[in-house]
Amino acid sequence: MGVPSLGKVLKECPDAWEEVPDEKLAEKFSGKTFLFDAPAMMHRFVNKCDTIVNNEHLACFLHLRDRMRKCGIECAFMFDGKQTMAKHDEVVRRVESKQRSMAKAQQKVTSYQKELNELQEKIQQSPPEFVQKPASSPKEQVEQVAKVEQEAKPELDFAAMARLSTLKGLLVEQTKRAERRVRGSYYTDLKEIFRREGIPFMTANYEAEQAGAWLVKHGLADVIVSDDYDCLVCGAPFFFQHFHSSKRAQRLIHLEPLMQHLGFTEHSQFVDYCILSGTDFPGRLPGIGPVNAQRLIKKHGSIEALLASADGKRFQSADGAKPTAHRVAQRMFLDDAFPLSSVEIPASATAFSAIRDRFEAQLEQPVNKSPVKRIVRLSNPDVAKLKPRARPQGSPERTCDSGLQPKTPHKKSRLINI
Repeated sequence: MGVPSLGKVLKECPDAWEEVPDEKLAEKFSGKTFLFDAPAMMHRFVNKCDTIVNNEHLACFLHLRDRMRKCGIECAFMFDGKQTMAKHDEVVRRVESKQRSMAKAQQKVTSYQKELNELQEKIQQSPPEFVQKPASSPKEQVEQVAKVEQEAKPELDFAAMARLSTLKGLLVEQTKRAERRVRGSYYTDLKEIFRREGIPFMTANYEAEQAGAWLVKHGLADVIVSDDYDCLVCGAPFFFQHFHSSKRAQRLIHLEPLMQHLGFTEHSQFVDYCILSGTDFPGRLPGIGPVNAQRLIKKHGSIEALLASADGKRFQSADGAKPTAHRVAQRMFLDDAFPLSSVEIPASATAFSAIRDRFEAQLEQPVNKSPVKRIVRLSNPDVAKLKPRARPQGSPERTCDSGLQPKTPHKKSRLINI
């Protein structure tokens, strides 16, 4: 999830990013702290491993930890928290898209298996035209048919075997893709490994990359490692992308040069530009793409100013109401509240002690919860007539031990409306 249009912008702005090969990690980042987006790394390792039978995808995290230690880098991992209602539509769309892809993959597997069986049958038997030979055929004709059969049979076998090998490869690949689906149990197992190995990890209130960006922005960590451009939208001064990728060069992307390239002086302008260009949150205005979004935000300075101008009249409803969906995305990207719901940092991980101390201080802050009061409103109250209702004769006085049990609270939904 992120802002897809920023990938194209970065191609036009080489000053906003720099490639950092493995051999340069120790030189540039020794003594620094890295926050890894655990879900992003999990998807990468699951897709990288040929099999997950021996928990290779989990072992990759330990190899990553060891690799960082050799470079003098301390690492911790961020996990996603609760899903927000604001992203519900986008999550549903992605789930449906993945289900369609899995259905197509299953159809391919069935088709490959059918063709595979047919080819195996053809290889085991001679061509039909060579099986039946008339008994009355002249000697020369029989010899000619035998010669053609001898020449054609190896060629047929070779072509069939080549196709057979191709089909087997495709069948194996489709099966691997089905097995590479990231399951919720993987994260449970990974956290247990982290506890056993003493690797610090944290759970965000909502998105892992947003919490990591907040911690870096407030100086509690040095670098966030993720593939999501939301890190920049949430205010991280830079982030590491394509880390440990075998297909793309890992690079460090900087926010300030990117904003200068787009012509923005305030981070809030960059946030509004990304919202209009398209994010995982609602708020995109119809007919506005990245080019027009850049032009309009440079001209007006914000979405609110745009909607209040003549350029924004076309986005108003028939009764003159202005769109308000973009405010949800603005609150998510610009929220400055402490972003962690749980922290598991062992005492030995002194590099992240500031995060642990900040979390503990957050827990000690008093929460102002006013008691719920039941208010009864009367149209024309007459105080003299307000008398306590008489208790029926013989009925016991109700006390705390009367057997009344409190109502069981409803189970909270995982979808949090913001």
